[in-house]
Amino acid sequence: MIEKAVEDLLAVPRKGHCVVWIEYEFALVDDAPLEMGDVTLYDSYMFIPQARKDDGIEFPHREELRQVLKTGVEWWPGDGATIQSDIYSDPNSYAVARVDLGVRAVRGASEAADIRMDLILALATANTGSTRWVSTGATVELVDGRVEGRSGISARRKPTVSRYGMGLTAKQLPRTPRDLSVAIGTRPIPYEITEAVRLISESGFESGYENTFGTTRSRHARTAVGLRNHAVEHIAAWGELGVSELDCGLSRNWAYLDWRAELGNTVVYLFRRNWETAQVKTLLPKVYPHGFGTTKFERVHANAPEILAMCDVPMQKQRLKSLMSGLDSEAHFHRAERHFQQGIDLELKRLRRVRNALVHGNPVRTSTIDSVVSIAERRSSDALDLAIDAFSKDIPLSQRLREIESEAVDRDARLERGQTLLEIWAETDVARGPEQPDYSLY
Repeated sequence: MIEKAVEDLLAVPRKGHCVVWIEYEFALVDDAPLEMGDVTLYDSYMFIPQARKDDGIEFPHREELRQVLKTGVEWWPGDGATIQSDIYSDPNSYAVARVDLGVRAVRGASEAADIRMDLILALATANTGSTRWVSTGATVELVDGRVEGRSGISARRKPTVSRYGMGLTAKQLPRTPRDLSVAIGTRPIPYEITEAVRLISESGFESGYENTFGTTRSRHARTAVGLRNHAVEHIAAWGELGVSELDCGLSRNWAYLDWRAELGNTVVYLFRRNWETAQVKTLLPKVYPHGFGTTKFERVHANAPEILAMCDVPMQKQRLKSLMSGLDSEAHFHRAERHFQQGIDLELKRLRRVRNALVHGNPVRTSTIDSVVSIAERRSSDALDLAIDAFSKDIPLSQRLREIESEAVDRDARLERGQTLLEIWAETDVARGPEQPDYSLY
């Protein structure tokens, strides 16, 4: 027996194209398959019944899923059960993940797929404290298109009516970098990044406690701020940067993004508040022809008088007019940018004081802790996003920060040459992408 074990250890590992299918519960996915590099996510209620049918709808890897469903492993919904009856009998949401590991050693493929999915799900839930997907244990491993191994479900969770937090996870998943899955398969994940993900995940749950007691709430907020500060320190250490240097790079575009976000949110708020009026019915096809998916500011600028007319509060109208003036005026934009930057600088300065107090064990007022929670969340979230982006592209974190700086410098230079933001966006702002319909309107 010992000789056999030694022989197995010394044998050349068998390799092949490995694909692993995993079932999750407490999982919510859009109706369309979500492709994230080498990982594809499917809604079980939508695609498993269609895969069982001979004349079902076509979707990516349908034939492979049909092969997986014939292995004897129990997948939800079961064979012959209707979607509606399954929803009422077990309201938990289910999803299936297909993880393409490429050509690699067959041994350990399932564990590698679990690790890859764990990091992706941790990133999706890190900043929200939302519901984390739970593996049911149903797994099928394919090697070169043939079934290599399988495992049945351990135990399904007790049905629950509450789906709180599932929607947040579903919204965050598409924002995960598409090339992250490929990067995970080619090089090890730095310890500092995994530790930052863990710290931010814990802080998300600390911040999510709904407790009205002042002392308890303050303790949770204090813990959340401390965890997020430690996460940023880990990311700075991985990037071989000082914490202050990382903060400077992170906040370089915050004022610009805040101005843009407030303008877009104010316009959307006016449309929603005046939803039943004739003004909105006339303006909606002009400004948001596909719903409130993405705000196209050139349309807002073209219909500015009509949008301003929807304001019934003078201060709100003046504020919106001031924000809109930055679209075609360099001076007005820089004035608004300076206003936002002053607020950001004050918040960062207050956060540094709180961080130093927590490090030295000095007392901090509850009101002061509460005032820095939001900036601590933003700081750590942006730092993690930049670290994941840099790791996915295999570039140093300092290079990613220089790219942000160069974007801001280029924008300022264009403004000084007389271009407006609308003209700059028309040439360079491809990151907004196509407008996405908001189906909540219909």
